[in-house]
Amino acid sequence: MLTLMNLSKKARGNGHALDDLSVRDLLQNTGQTEDAVAKFWEPLALATLNESLDIASARLFAEVLRRALLSKKSDSNLAISKVGLSDLFATPMQQYLEGHGVPLSFNTQATRVTREGAGFLVETNTGERFATDQLLLATPPNALAKLLAESGSEFQGLFPELVRFGSAPIVSINLWFENFHPPQRMLGLVNSPIHWVFDKSKILTGQRSSHLTLVVSGAHALAQENKENLVKLACAELQRFFPELENARLYHSQVVKELEATFSAQRGLNRYRPSNRTALPGLYLAGDWTDTGLPATIESAVLSGHQAADALLESHHAR
Repeated sequence: MLTLMNLSKKARGNGHALDDLSVRDLLQNTGQTEDAVAKFWEPLALATLNESLDIASARLFAEVLRRALLSKKSDSNLAISKVGLSDLFATPMQQYLEGHGVPLSFNTQATRVTREGAGFLVETNTGERFATDQLLLATPPNALAKLLAESGSEFQGLFPELVRFGSAPIVSINLWFENFHPPQRMLGLVNSPIHWVFDKSKILTGQRSSHLTLVVSGAHALAQENKENLVKLACAELQRFFPELENARLYHSQVVKELEATFSAQRGLNRYRPSNRTALPGLYLAGDWTDTGLPATIESAVLSGHQAADALLESHHAR
């Protein structure tokens, strides 16, 4: 059986050897049965790493297991928001920042960054220009690479590791049926190309329609399919698990493909994830892809944000 204590020690120490293994390698090396992999390990790994077992880093998976299963009982609690993520995070953040006099620009894209004295000048697609002493770039690797390619010479070659970062997609298939609700508000489907089913009418406050969201993580193949094929696949899989659905009328559908939903948690990548501090004084990075030791999760993003803020404030107070 998988020895969680041993994995915990490896994940917390020099984990390069573990990072060079895929999750599949790790499970095979520890004698996991095909049934255990299909019904427990694979759903857990896909949900937390958003990548297939053959690609994903064993080190990241070991860290997920350490934090979720070897820490406090509350660390493995499952929380499901009753409102959309914009209402949960974005709106309160906007209100807080505006309440503290922080200017915000919406529907604005940074297109170029240059050095201005000891500080920085940020130019946008709307023609705005922002000068600042310290700059925190909270963008994913692909967007950062594009921004720096258009920026001043000081930024060229600053992050050569960016070319190592790939993306992993997530596909969400939304279905509205007439008079059908699964027995639970959240279901995991085993041995299915569809990984999770969420009954939005049971989850979201004020939602009354029969709205199901089906989620596929690490969806490299399905992301290439057209909407019609994805809806057919989703309906067929639901009918396989719920035969009573055969007579329910589907009256609306929507497919959302997030082709670059997360960075690909591929093996061997951890050693190249950058620190929040950079070689350029006054320039900092933040994002779930930085060196947090975690996969592309909200937890990783929050940890990176705190680390970047600490580094920025430390530099500011040292002036």
